[in-house]
Amino acid sequence: MADINPDLCLFYLPFLLNGLSGYPSYVDADGKTHYVLGSGKYEIADVANCVIDVSGNVTLANTSLTNVTIDCAAGTSLSVSNVKIDNSAYTAANSGGIGAAVTFHGAGNSLNCYNTNEFNGGMDRYKTFTDSLNNVPYNVAGSGIQVGSGAELTINGTNSSTLIAHGCNIYEGVSYGNEASTVSSNGIGSNFHEDGGTIVINSGTVNVYTNIAEQTGMGGGCIGGGNNTNITINGGTVNAYGGGDFAIGGGDTCGDSMLGHGTAKITINGGTIHAEAHNAYAAIGFDGEGSVDIYGGDITAYGSAFQSIGIGNSGDNYANGNTGTVSIHGGNILAVSEGTNGVAIGSYTNYSGAVSNGTVRIDGGVVTAKSKSGTAIGPAATFGTINGTVNVYVDGKLTDASGTSDGTYSVYTYDNPTAKPEIPGGNTSYQSTQRKRDDGVWIQSTNEAWKGLYIKLVDASMGGLFNDAQNISVLTEKACDRSIIQVSNALKKVSEYRSYFGAIQNRMEHAYQNNENVIENTTHAESRIRDTNMAEEMVRYSNYNILSQSGQSVLTQANQRNQAVMSLLA
Repeated sequence: MADINPDLCLFYLPFLLNGLSGYPSYVDADGKTHYVLGSGKYEIADVANCVIDVSGNVTLANTSLTNVTIDCAAGTSLSVSNVKIDNSAYTAANSGGIGAAVTFHGAGNSLNCYNTNEFNGGMDRYKTFTDSLNNVPYNVAGSGIQVGSGAELTINGTNSSTLIAHGCNIYEGVSYGNEASTVSSNGIGSNFHEDGGTIVINSGTVNVYTNIAEQTGMGGGCIGGGNNTNITINGGTVNAYGGGDFAIGGGDTCGDSMLGHGTAKITINGGTIHAEAHNAYAAIGFDGEGSVDIYGGDITAYGSAFQSIGIGNSGDNYANGNTGTVSIHGGNILAVSEGTNGVAIGSYTNYSGAVSNGTVRIDGGVVTAKSKSGTAIGPAATFGTINGTVNVYVDGKLTDASGTSDGTYSVYTYDNPTAKPEIPGGNTSYQSTQRKRDDGVWIQSTNEAWKGLYIKLVDASMGGLFNDAQNISVLTEKACDRSIIQVSNALKKVSEYRSYFGAIQNRMEHAYQNNENVIENTTHAESRIRDTNMAEEMVRYSNYNILSQSGQSVLTQANQRNQAVMSLLA
């Protein structure tokens, strides 16, 4: 993303809005006042306590708003420069709070960040949740940047941009099922009652907190949310400080009750990531079933309770087990667990009798896993008992990676240069030419080392799409059911692959077009400079020519005077 300030664009189409009275508005069914803005470039002043609906290509600059939600329709490209929306003062149930600072709906959304921007969530008194235990309604805590069920958001930044997002800093007092709970919202992601969406971070600096007080352990999660959360980090610098939930991750949505297993998918292809979890959940991970796939990047994951990277528990059916996979194929990873009986990479449960299983696979990268009073890689011994099994495969072999004590931590390290894919991660000494089919392709795209695009390759063959292709059959009802499930899963994989490569293609086309624009602008600028230099030289030439001709004329006239005098004397 080119480091261009959209403030300059306001020169061409300035909309300085002191109030929104001149724009279309309506009152929603929930009582919120909405103002409607289309594509354009805006500075907004003296606006509060409302929702601003936007769509298309919208640039918002030099703006500070209080208790306002920017509500983005599907397909919105929102560019922000020096924008702050602060809803943090609106936390009580009767405060009149609007909720999230920015909300995205549907597919194809992007948030393009320039300079420094900050979005703070608050309570939404217009959204209520009534729990099944005591039939008491609660207001919903809004995220700093809301990306809920069905929503897609891609975050782009520049080398100098910083995006700051805080979740609502006051808990909801929700009682669900048979338990009392205090929850808040994510900095970027869904609220407590909503399934998660898709979040992609490409570039820029992104700092996310669960509380207005930065780097504290209060509140919920940072980046992610509920069931079906999908998070991809391709680059940039990401700092996430989580409280009562994952710093980066997701899983089930509790809502009215604990509704069984959730799913989440976290993929890290590059960037510099620092994630901290200050409660029972992982710094990077998921509840229920899902996956963490790491292909590159410099990653530090810190867990103060149970684990730093891995699989958690969720749902009413704790005893049925929670399964998932943590796969590390590249990058530099430091995972540290400070919790009692914790685990740096693996699975955990914070409920007595609950079962949490999983698989950890490591076949590339530089990995250091440290656990202060538990195992480095494997299952966590919650309540003094290990409930579940974690199989750890290192370079394809089942391995005991529980670690050895260094006097303070159980430590397990992995460093296999021949297995590393060529991806960003700071290991500039990598010289191996060995490639594996699933390593993917690294495309260097800048003049800085390890800065570019990593494209993960996929296996779309029959063997890759189907778990057991040879046993697909319709001869019995049971076999038919299994076959239908396999075909459905294969179709889902194909859709995911098409979406992934479509997004990669769009990024590459955008980069190509940007390069073409840079080349064209550079050519024009060079041509103008050359024309200016030529004009300057022509002026000098003309000046010297005039001086030369003037000198010759004066000399001629002087000679003629001498000849005239001599003729008179003759």
